[in-house]
Amino acid sequence: MPLVGIDNVRIMRELPEWYKGRVYPLDNVGGLVRYPRGKGGFILNQLNISAPDTKENMEKKRRILEVILLNLGVSNFDGM
Repeated sequence: MPLVGIDNVRIMRELPEWYKGRVYPLDNVGGLVRYPRGKGGFILNQLNISAPDTKENMEKKRRILEVILLNLGVSNFDGM
C-alpha cells in the first residue's frame, strides 16, 4: 500500500459555532490542533512519528515536532 504524506491530504468541513475561538487546527487535516486554556493551553499532535514512512515524510514530521518543541521552550531536542 503506498504511503500518503500529510501535505497530500485535505479534509473540508464546516466547524460548529462552539468550536470557533476555542480550537485552532494548525494544519488542514487535523493532525496538529491547538487548544487554548486560560493563560496557556495544549497542542494535540497526532503525527505518527514512529510509523514506517518515506525519508521525505520522516524529515517533515521531524521538523514539525522540532518547531513545536522549540516554540514551547524546549531547546535541547535530540531527535527521534
